[in-house]
Amino acid sequence: MLLPPLHERIALLDSLLSQEDSLTKGQRMLLNVIVKSLEDHQTLASLLSDDLCDCSDALENSLIESLMKTLLLNRTKHTMLQLSHLTQSASPEVHNEDAPAECTSSLHRLLYSLHCHLLSHCARCMEGELATPSCVLLLSRHVTLMLSHDWMNIK
Repeated sequence: MLLPPLHERIALLDSLLSQEDSLTKGQRMLLNVIVKSLEDHQTLASLLSDDLCDCSDALENSLIESLMKTLLLNRTKHTMLQLSHLTQSASPEVHNEDAPAECTSSLHRLLYSLHCHLLSHCARCMEGELATPSCVLLLSRHVTLMLSHDWMNIK
């Protein structure tokens, strides 16, 4: 199957996830295909190329940050829905009411992989650098967002 280049897949994934509640069946299938195509660690590592050590590629940096934020919001929404289902029923049941739930674990793994690769990339960039690389700023903003008590209201 032919897939668009990596940067286009990332932008498309970000777009599809941000409108997940209104996706058609075809768009959901495309979402699953794109998520599966990003499970390869080498693919994610290539996204965090050495260009991220300097500020030269702000667009790529912005794309990665936007995707990580969208994934984080998506994971939180699904977690809150699952917690709501558990608290509303006396006996916990498995709820599978929407098609995007198929790739829920894949999205979680993708966010986890992005975290791992970004942290590794930051460590590599920090070796011997006097200035703070842009990847460290990206990681710092993302961790702040994750730990913020009001981050679900951030758009």
